[in-house]
Amino acid sequence: MKPKLMNKILILNENKAIIDFITKSLSHLDFKLNFSPKLTPALQYLKSEKPNIIFMSLVLEEKDGIEVCQKIRDSLRFNNVAIVFVSTVADNELVIKTLNAGADDYILYPISEELFVRKVNSLIKRFVPAKN
Repeated sequence: MKPKLMNKILILNENKAIIDFITKSLSHLDFKLNFSPKLTPALQYLKSEKPNIIFMSLVLEEKDGIEVCQKIRDSLRFNNVAIVFVSTVADNELVIKTLNAGADDYILYPISEELFVRKVNSLIKRFVPAKN
């Protein structure tokens, strides 16, 4: 009997409102939610764990979130992990930069819970292995 693989989401964000929103919106899913408002612990986590989805911020401990995204994406280990920026910044050029860095989506917060969940469900279909 194979051990059950736990699906995981990493929330790498310092904004408590965004963290609370994501947690509340996804509480019905069978995912282990991991939080890290700081970059260093998140990078330590990524050395040993592989989440299915990473929700991240544009700025992480005064580091550029886009550069962090690019570094994560450069690792072949994470090429099938969804990376999504969740931000309060509405700037089309910035959205394009995040997508060019390898992000799969850019979600402008605030967003309706229904739309957010639909976006996440779409990511799950693409990035989470189907249960047998």
